[in-house]
Amino acid sequence: MSETKSIADIVPHDPPMVLLDRLVSSNETSLVAEVNITGTTPFFEPNYGVPAYVGVEYIAQAISAHNGLKDTQKGQEVKPGFLLGSRKIELNCPYFKEGQTLIVSVKVSFNDGEMAVFDGEILLEKEVIVSARINAFQPENPFDYIETVKQQHV
Repeated sequence: MSETKSIADIVPHDPPMVLLDRLVSSNETSLVAEVNITGTTPFFEPNYGVPAYVGVEYIAQAISAHNGLKDTQKGQEVKPGFLLGSRKIELNCPYFKEGQTLIVSVKVSFNDGEMAVFDGEILLEKEVIVSARINAFQPENPFDYIETVKQQHV
């Protein structure tokens, strides 16, 4: 997969909710991205940093970037997906500190076309500081799916 796209081009979010800073590498089954923690990083708490639980969203956005990159390479618009749940979340630090560069990696564990399971890790200097298994759903036509669900619950 091409690494020339910016994160904002391959995730269905608008600033300031594009939380990843840079795409490092990707292939058919995995993606690696970076997050630089600064005083202006979303969710940054002065004197502490970014709470480590935000790392689950970093992992989710890396999954979204992986799928968005595949969409753009097929000439399609980037489609939203849905985080259905997470398992085996491990937070090995309370906060990401200012000045840290985090490496966010995701790898497909299971994918049937719409439902997928990804294993995600966040590394700081080669040490895993957050890990999670994410269950995701990306229907072929997500906006039609949303409308169908709305109609069923009216």
